[in-house]
Amino acid sequence: MFIQEMLKSMRATVDKNELMGSDTEDQFQDMYDRELSMQMAKRGSFGVADMIVKAVERNNGPQVDFKAKAEPMPLNPPQAPLEIQRNAPAMKLVRPSKFNLDMRQVTPLKGATE
Repeated sequence: MFIQEMLKSMRATVDKNELMGSDTEDQFQDMYDRELSMQMAKRGSFGVADMIVKAVERNNGPQVDFKAKAEPMPLNPPQAPLEIQRNAPAMKLVRPSKFNLDMRQVTPLKGATE
């Protein structure tokens, strides 16, 4: 039946000659396709059954453990926690010099009062 449907689909793609076409010719083509498909199925030259059996065996067989050749690198690797130093000397906070303003260079805003 599969081969017959395949032949039918193939014939549908070919343009019909309107001068010679008739219902009788269509019936003959259908009978010919049926007989041809039966003969082709008896030969076993398509191998469709073999492919279906292999696909079913592959899908129903035991699952193979897959191991990648290279281990993937984690996106966020875990980091070692920082230890809190209990008796460490206090750190002096220093303002960066680029943030120090020279008040002589600052122009006052209009309407601003000091």
